[in-house]
Amino acid sequence: MPKWLARSYEKGDEIGIRDLHNTLYPTMTYTNEQWDKYWHWMHENNPSGKSWIEVAETDSKIVGCSALSPVRMKVEDKVVLGFQSMNTMTHPDYQHQGIYRTLALRTYSRASRNRAVIGYRFPNKESHPIAVNRLGWIDVARPKVWFKVRGLLGSKAPSVPELTVTRVETFEDWVDNLWSRVPGQSRIMVVRSKAHLNWRYFSAPSVDYLVYTARGADDVVRGYMVFQQGHRGRLRVNRIFDILADSTEAAQHLITESVKHMEVNGANITYCGLVDDGFYSDALHKCGFRHMPLVKGGWFCAYSASPSVPVELIKDSGNWYIQTGDSDAN
Repeated sequence: MPKWLARSYEKGDEIGIRDLHNTLYPTMTYTNEQWDKYWHWMHENNPSGKSWIEVAETDSKIVGCSALSPVRMKVEDKVVLGFQSMNTMTHPDYQHQGIYRTLALRTYSRASRNRAVIGYRFPNKESHPIAVNRLGWIDVARPKVWFKVRGLLGSKAPSVPELTVTRVETFEDWVDNLWSRVPGQSRIMVVRSKAHLNWRYFSAPSVDYLVYTARGADDVVRGYMVFQQGHRGRLRVNRIFDILADSTEAAQHLITESVKHMEVNGANITYCGLVDDGFYSDALHKCGFRHMPLVKGGWFCAYSASPSVPVELIKDSGNWYIQTGDSDAN
């Protein structure tokens, strides 16, 4: 018999889950305050619903965790409930005892009971083989990483006088209007609603995002972009998290704005990771971004939780539009 007990999350378990996280990731530790803010934001205040979380416990100590965060998704012509798998952790002293698989199956069962029909995840190298080989996840793609080095490949957006790029401090009704015009771009996408985007970017604790819109002369928003300024070692790096537009021209104008920030803040590189075979990749290329086949953004996997979402549909990367902002990366 295992020396641990699997059960559903209870209020207060987040303290033990934080300790487990800090044990597994000593270079990315959270203080009590930081974790409390993150936990409430990610797992309790999500506008799509509270997360489904299962834990493994022994002697009042959390030694395993699996969480699914609900998310509204467009699959074909319907909006459905889906989930993102995250916070999958097992204490080093309790690995190879079936904790990962046991907790995962319990969360999937809870998600199905709540009528979630599709899932996705960005697994690390430890969780990826178990997810694919033992839990029914499908390898969809290795996200392409598009990047631009400051001063090289200076392509920019064509002149479209009626498009104006401005920074905004919140997502308002204009984004719901934009979303109503673009869902046909891909067969599977995370729904870009005002509620979801404000939660994802403007409510995220201890993280600053810059959001820009491209507006036409008629004041209709043609697209938006979310990006972040930061560092990777000694490099100053800009990272595009999310971009949505109703035309290649609007996408190019927004991407060009991120390039301008390279010159202003002295960033060495701007990059963007996505799963897309459509005009967003084309817009990045036209703006001087390139991707290297040997540089991959980890794994992107999908899960069918219902016969209504065929495996044949989700395993084709050409059916997806997924970006860094669809993950839990900050």
